[in-house]
Amino acid sequence: MRGRLFDLTPSAVTRAFMRARRRCRRAYELACLQHGRRPNRAYFQNLRCHDLRHEAISRLAEVYDPHKLAKITGHRDMRMLMRYYHPRGRTLSAELRKSALGRRQQAMLRDGLVELP
Repeated sequence: MRGRLFDLTPSAVTRAFMRARRRCRRAYELACLQHGRRPNRAYFQNLRCHDLRHEAISRLAEVYDPHKLAKITGHRDMRMLMRYYHPRGRTLSAELRKSALGRRQQAMLRDGLVELP
């Protein structure tokens, strides 16, 4: 039988997250006040602990390829990982530019062999 990694109950984690969310909301409201802006009422209201999983996996996706990312996150099924994997378009286009195909396309555009629509 596996031992516990953290000595916390699920309800303790939930309560700690709710406290952290309230602290973030107060800090956000203070920053708005200092900059003369009106706070957006929706900020931090529907933030759930599980939302952090999406954010973390999306950020890790910028560092690791999907197969390694699946190992890190514990996903055995790539379809389930893809529910969390949200790479930024900017990151994907940078990868394309670095690839052999992207370099060929850039050369064709530069040499006038192809025109953009």
